[in-house]
Amino acid sequence: MATVEFIGVVIALLIPIIYIITAVSAVQAAQFSADAAAYEAARAYTLSRSQGQGREHAALIAQQIFADQGFTSAPTIAASCDRGDCLTPGGIVSVTVSYEVPLPLITQFMPVSIPVSSQSSSVVGVYVYRGGA
Repeated sequence: MATVEFIGVVIALLIPIIYIITAVSAVQAAQFSADAAAYEAARAYTLSRSQGQGREHAALIAQQIFADQGFTSAPTIAASCDRGDCLTPGGIVSVTVSYEVPLPLITQFMPVSIPVSSQSSSVVGVYVYRGGA
């Protein structure tokens, strides 16, 4: 009889604990991805030759970083500049990366997600070549 009770208690406690660990791991992976994506996207933006190319490179880098962690949807990226032209030497480009982390298993029944975001800034280099093709 004690064996049956033990198995019942283990199942009642073990399944929620495993789920919590899985959910926290997914949120933590998304937060790490957002941190890395914001940092690298800001650097890529400041090293690009044009603002359009900067936005494109920032989006591609962020999407690749999230894909490396197993996330299928792309994050939301917003870039802002402290000057009119984002690529003015000495200017600062700030990039914010946001992502809605779907909780495992629950999202099949109800849409539950946890938002994560990260912001990073990078200074536009004074000696970056922006001419040519």
